[in-house]
Amino acid sequence: MDVDGALILPRGALFFENKSGPNPPAIPAGQYIAHRTLSDRGWGTVLYLLWDGDEICAMRVLDADGDTGWVEASKEDVKRYVLDWVRAHDATEDLSGIRWRALGEDESWTD
Repeated sequence: MDVDGALILPRGALFFENKSGPNPPAIPAGQYIAHRTLSDRGWGTVLYLLWDGDEICAMRVLDADGDTGWVEASKEDVKRYVLDWVRAHDATEDLSGIRWRALGEDESWTD
């Protein structure tokens, strides 16, 4: 399976796939089927990011609940989504630990 990045936690996997251009592209059929199968079976969440130059302009999520389709988004929106996803999928009960701080909860998030 082709993905550009992954975040693997005890309770789930988040896969990142980058796309480029000012308009949401069609996702190649084989890639979409592989990602949809992965997410439908609860084996992971796929987060597509649409980049226009150096800026994120849209995102799309495939998970066990379905396909959101492309929605307008910024880096801040993606940060918020990833942090919420981590809260739901990390097995660490006390999220004040060093791993949580590394994710930027202490405002040290970097692009």
